[in-house]
Amino acid sequence: AHTNPRRMNKLSSALFVLALVAAVQAQAPADPGFPTGMYAIRPDPSPGIVDELNQITVLTMNYGGSDATGVEVELNYNDWGVTYHGWQTIGTTVVDIPANGNVEHVFEHIFENRAHTCLEVKVLNVASGGNDATFNDRTQINWEVVNAGEDVYIYIPFGNGADEEIVVNGTEILCMVNDTFVPCPGKGRHDDRENVPAEIAIGDRLNKANLVPQQPVAPQEPAPVPQEPAPEPAPEPAGRRRLLQFADGLAPYLIGAPTSLARHSEQVAQLVVSDVPEDGMVVMVQAYMNGELNNVMINIVRTTVEDLLNSPMLCCIKSVRTRVMLETLLRDALIAYEAKDCRRAQKLLRLFVQKAILLLCDLTPAEKACIEKALLKVVDAARMIALNLGPHPKLCPAATQKIKDGDYFRRQGLYEAAILQYAKACSC
Repeated sequence: AHTNPRRMNKLSSALFVLALVAAVQAQAPADPGFPTGMYAIRPDPSPGIVDELNQITVLTMNYGGSDATGVEVELNYNDWGVTYHGWQTIGTTVVDIPANGNVEHVFEHIFENRAHTCLEVKVLNVASGGNDATFNDRTQINWEVVNAGEDVYIYIPFGNGADEEIVVNGTEILCMVNDTFVPCPGKGRHDDRENVPAEIAIGDRLNKANLVPQQPVAPQEPAPVPQEPAPEPAPEPAGRRRLLQFADGLAPYLIGAPTSLARHSEQVAQLVVSDVPEDGMVVMVQAYMNGELNNVMINIVRTTVEDLLNSPMLCCIKSVRTRVMLETLLRDALIAYEAKDCRRAQKLLRLFVQKAILLLCDLTPAEKACIEKALLKVVDAARMIALNLGPHPKLCPAATQKIKDGDYFRRQGLYEAAILQYAKACSC
């Protein structure tokens, strides 16, 4: 048999191309990182229990085409907020992740104080196989559910834990539903809200290209009067000062976001969220601090005072006598709220917190977890009662300050002190 040299050359070329493609695919770098949303970090129990062993499962992905060997993963915790250099390490681990695969690791930690806590996980090294993208090398969650009525007002601390002053290069607000980024509800107009700062980005994705400070524009000579109607002005380019347009309503916005922070200092900004969907949503507030991205995620759900106080939150308490005592306090607080007696409702909820905390010494770990969840709901109900029955924030700034003070104590886990402040917000 005779062999056609031309056919053999074509076949050899085709095999060479296939081999080259296979080689390129095999050399695709690894990409260790974390998924967005609440899946990367899963604490158990939730909320965590003071002086008990808490297990925190971290899911690390490899989005690349090569194995990632020796990936160093670090888990940290911090007080709630957008914080620079304020994290404390829980632990580190080294994992090997196959191409397009994932690995889970369980960290264990005993928290010494009751407080609202942020958990951060990040990839520390490039490892064997490379790291194709670094934007997913860090993620953060918060043990937090903010219960919303009509509008949501959330005080967010921006902190600097470094030994030097830092610059906050830019701040943005993002919204998520079902772990997917979506346009924030409402539209970015502030002509009827004079206290909405124009420099705060609303819905825009932040990147280093639009973090360059805008230079002032020199005044120009007035243009001659045109003989024909002037054309419509061109729209402003997209940037961190652009306000995205959505449906009816007002998009989330920040009041008082810092542009710099002194060493070891904190500044509190107010996040205002309107038009929360019926199924709730997650709002992410993030900022570049000295070029480092830090963020906080807030899970917002729609609820009412009635829903919070009527929910079956004490079924796990084995003692019928204890359960009836606590449920009676919740019932009486709800009756006071429906009678628009703000201070009495707050007094009864504070009494619930006092008795519940005293009971923690005699409860099992499962019962303690149950009580912790109940305490969060009760404090949320106290906050909503102050907002619903107290004076309007624009008419009484002092009451607004008491809400802000209560939110601070709530973040620190000082629930009784938080309700005391909310009670003071019942009147001006």
